[in-house]
Amino acid sequence: LMGALMDADLLSAARVQVAGSEITSFDACRDLLWAAPSSKENPVWAYGLVVEVTGSRAGRQVACTYRSEHPPQDAWGGPSAYFKNVGIPLSIAAQMIARGQVDCAGVVPPEVALPTTPFFADLARRGIVVHEEIVETGTVP
Repeated sequence: LMGALMDADLLSAARVQVAGSEITSFDACRDLLWAAPSSKENPVWAYGLVVEVTGSRAGRQVACTYRSEHPPQDAWGGPSAYFKNVGIPLSIAAQMIARGQVDCAGVVPPEVALPTTPFFADLARRGIVVHEEIVETGTVP
């Protein structure tokens, strides 16, 4: 649902008219989703991250999709999932810096600064698993 809303540019700050009032499309979607009875019926939650990267490699189009997964609600303490999904990766990065595993300086993106294999292993050890899907299309060189 969120992907479709994003694709339709409905999660933006664009102003729209709703029932004679002007609000952002994001606020309109939030209010609509919050008002739906089904939004209050399901006690199951999840906090997920999906990263999609597209480009080319060796003359072929490549689409890489990464999806995070965490333990179920009863095992992870209910609403604390959001804080764990944010805090655990930050904690791992801080620990890697403290152990001297980060050897670059300045402002760089995390995928450049952090050694990925130990970072993802530490995530998995703490219950956050990242699934990778790579799809290549085009003629094999």
